[in-house]
Order: sequence, then C-alpha cells, then structure tokens
Amino acid sequence: MKIVTYIFLAIVAIILIGYKIADYKFISYQEKEYQRAQFANITESPRTFPDSIKMPDKNFWYLINTSKAKYPFNYRLQLAYLTDTLSKCSNKDIIGFECTFRENMVRLWNYNIKSMYQIIEGNYISTDDFVYFRGYLISLGQEITNTAIQNPDLVSVPLDRTEWSGEDMIYVADQAYSTKNRQLKGSTAPRDSASAVDYDFGNYKMTGHYIPLDEFPRRFPKLTARY
Repeated sequence: MKIVTYIFLAIVAIILIGYKIADYKFISYQEKEYQRAQFANITESPRTFPDSIKMPDKNFWYLINTSKAKYPFNYRLQLAYLTDTLSKCSNKDIIGFECTFRENMVRLWNYNIKSMYQIIEGNYISTDDFVYFRGYLISLGQEITNTAIQNPDLVSVPLDRTEWSGEDMIYVADQAYSTKNRQLKGSTAPRDSASAVDYDFGNYKMTGHYIPLDEFPRRFPKLTARY
C-alpha cells in the first residue's frame, strides 16, 4: 500500500514539476514577444480619428467622470448610468464617444499598464482580459487613467478584479445607440463606424519601455505590496 502511495505521489510531483516548467517557458516566451512589441517593424494601424468624427476629449471625460462620481463604488450602476446618459445624445455623439474610447484603449497599450495588470493578475496575460482591464481603467476617470500610464505606483484607489472580468465597458456606445434608436437587437453601428482604430486586432507598437517581471517590486513598490 505504501509503495502505491509513493508511486502516486511521485507521479503527482512529476506532473506539477512539468506544469511549472511549461508555465515558466510560456511566460518567458510571452515576455519576449511583449518586449519586441516596442520595436516591431510594422505599419501601424491608425491611432486617432479626425476631430470632426471623434467626441472632444473634454466631453468624453466629462461623461466618464460624471458617471463615476454618481456611482463611485458600483461599476455596474455606473455603466448603466453612463449608457443612459449617452443614449440621450445624438447618434453622431454616440459614435464620437466610441471613437474617443477606442483612441484611449490604444493609448493604454502601454508597458506601464501591462506591468500594472500583471502585478494585480499574475504574470500570464489573457488577451481578452487585458482588453477588459484597459476599458475598466478608462471607467475610473481621466485622472486615474493618465496616472496609470505615467506611473501605476501612484494609483491609490483599490482595483477590483471582479469588475473588469466582463465586456461591459466596451459595449457602452453600442447599447446607448440601441436604446436611443429603439432597436430590439443590439446595434453595432458605433463599433462599425469606428473600426478604423482597432484595439483588438490593429497593429500597434507598445508605448513606453519594457519592464522585466523581476523589476516590478523595485519600480512599483506600493502596487506590488498591495497586490
């Protein structure tokens, strides 16, 4: 019986060691790819829209900041309020909101934001989850978004992982458009109209400077201590 137990434990140990080795290799590969992202020899996709199409930054952040002030501790209610407020705007403004949102999503394709995500979530980066995280940061308002890009260690507000686990923020404009135009089926008009700037499938160099994983505690001591 003891021999069987020892064999079982040995097999479990081998599996765990194999998993850790595979995980280490994958993370190492992932980091090399992200490190190359600042020097990628690519033709970049558009990062911005003409002023005639996008919503002015001042108006965009007013809507975001107002919704956050209205519901500072409830992400779902904040987005519901933001969607309702946006649905009272013109179709042009709703599409303009989507354009400015997309510009900011691309702006957050940044090494400091990558580091921030990894400190909170772990070294593995889920492509979809990293998109949702950037949308969540935008929902926190202009000041926090700008601070996160400049130095994530200065972001003092608590960040709730459960709040960015969904796609809610990236569909605000579509939902507002559907509500305004009384469409039973969800509209994709804002997304379709703003597809030139594509934070999902566009080609963009990552801005800022790559930060190795082992430098996180030194570069971001407050953030690493908190998470």
